[in-house]
Amino acid sequence: MFTTTNTGQARFFDDDAAPLVSRCQEIRLADGPTVRKALAKRAKAVAQDAGCDGLPDAVYERCVESCRGNLRMVLQRVESGQLADEARVELTRQLLAMPVGDSRRGALQAQLHALA
Repeated sequence: MFTTTNTGQARFFDDDAAPLVSRCQEIRLADGPTVRKALAKRAKAVAQDAGCDGLPDAVYERCVESCRGNLRMVLQRVESGQLADEARVELTRQLLAMPVGDSRRGALQAQLHALA
């Protein structure tokens, strides 16, 4: 299976890739909020199956957005631990910005503890 962006596809076809492409079946995915949410859900499921989860859904959703819907890139960030590192930084930033009496502090602290 090969995945690419529109730009990558245009460059790919500029090269002499016709013999390879003729053997491939093209599956086009729509790009939009529903698809990106589904990609985030799939990335989380893969991470859970691999035993490297513990992150809130919103972390996966932000990652899919920053990777412009590229699931392979999201999974590489999960596998390398980069996504967990980024989540730690973001959750810590949110915790530090939150007032001491805020009721959401406990949930953020639990999420940070799960990443330790």
